[in-house]
Amino acid sequence: MSLENGMLGFLSMKPLSGYDMKKLFDMSTAYFWPADQTQIYRTLKKLVKEGLVELKEQKKGETVDRKVYAITDRGREENLKLIQQNTIDDFISRDLFLMQLFFSGILSKDERIGLIDTQLRNVNELKQQLLNTFDTNYVQFLRLTGLAEDDPRLRPIDWTYHWELIKCQEYAKLLRKIKLEIKNES
Repeated sequence: MSLENGMLGFLSMKPLSGYDMKKLFDMSTAYFWPADQTQIYRTLKKLVKEGLVELKEQKKGETVDRKVYAITDRGREENLKLIQQNTIDDFISRDLFLMQLFFSGILSKDERIGLIDTQLRNVNELKQQLLNTFDTNYVQFLRLTGLAEDDPRLRPIDWTYHWELIKCQEYAKLLRKIKLEIKNES
């Protein structure tokens, strides 16, 4: 999966401007796939060049022109293909904390506990952010995409949210176990 996949996914729901797409990323996928404005506009140009997206209209804005993009038939085909494509390589990702943990044997006991405590705070903070913002973001997501609450495309969004909550809970549980093991070292 890539940024292109996320953008094609959003455009399969409704034609959008780059600005609206950035808002959708921020409110729905940022906890597992963040995207900045520059990446989005650069990728939109690439998708247009590849014939997967087209410029639907250009609206005159107060400060800048607002370009609205729509997915093409070829883009829909590519989106479906990419959603169904899944390999072990997609599951393996770079994780800075795991690299730090892997080499943390050179740290003192107190430093390793500090490393674990920091990560535990990060995981708990992400979990709290998810709990605090999901309902509001969900309502904004519906408004921005124009999807009805009973649209079957929304169910996987709920699954993704719960996946991340469970991941946070399980990470926290493992981090507490690791911390206890470090404390019990002789």
